[in-house]
Amino acid sequence: YFRVSMKKCDVRAVAKAALFLASKVEEQPRKSQDILNVFHASAMQRRGMHPEPLVTGAVRTFELKRDLLEAETAILRELGFIVHAEHAHKFVLYYIHVLFRDCEFHSDLAQKAWNYANDSYRTLLCVQFRPNVLACAAIFLASRDLGINLPESGAENAWWELFDAKEEHVKLVSTGILSLYRLPKARWINVHPEIKKEKSGGGEKEKAASGEKESETAVSGAKEK
Repeated sequence: YFRVSMKKCDVRAVAKAALFLASKVEEQPRKSQDILNVFHASAMQRRGMHPEPLVTGAVRTFELKRDLLEAETAILRELGFIVHAEHAHKFVLYYIHVLFRDCEFHSDLAQKAWNYANDSYRTLLCVQFRPNVLACAAIFLASRDLGINLPESGAENAWWELFDAKEEHVKLVSTGILSLYRLPKARWINVHPEIKKEKSGGGEKEKAASGEKESETAVSGAKEK
């Protein structure tokens, strides 16, 4: 979405395609039908409805799969088909092993730092800083939460300098991750407010100008706004 407007590519279709593509890149492939069923079940649960799997071979299922593949193609095109990425997670475990080489491995620290690394990818930090900096920030926050003392400012050599990270960058990333927890719960916003009303059988019904159906409502038969 740095390159393409949300009005052009629906966020829900892109979310499915991103997960589908990521499963291939990380060598954990999942079938497109499985991706669609998971998103569909999640949408039904949010509506308080009993989740039911999509009907294999149905026209609606075929349309959803087509939208998924089109969104995947759009993502690849905008990325220039360059999908290799170095993640912060592998640095997190390695750095903790180095810091506590002669001590018992801190599994609690590793788990908490791993969680912070996960959350950092919900922000723009992953495209602003190198993965080693993200890993250092995750360990920095986790160590503060658990009360684990590490050599920091004032010491002859702060621990993050060992991993080619600067103090200002580590603290900037840490602040960015913490700011994430103050945001309100994410919700879908209709970016196509143009609604046209059509009269049918004496009553009025609202229909999106695009005429596209909402992907999660194959069972209920609702139309996408």
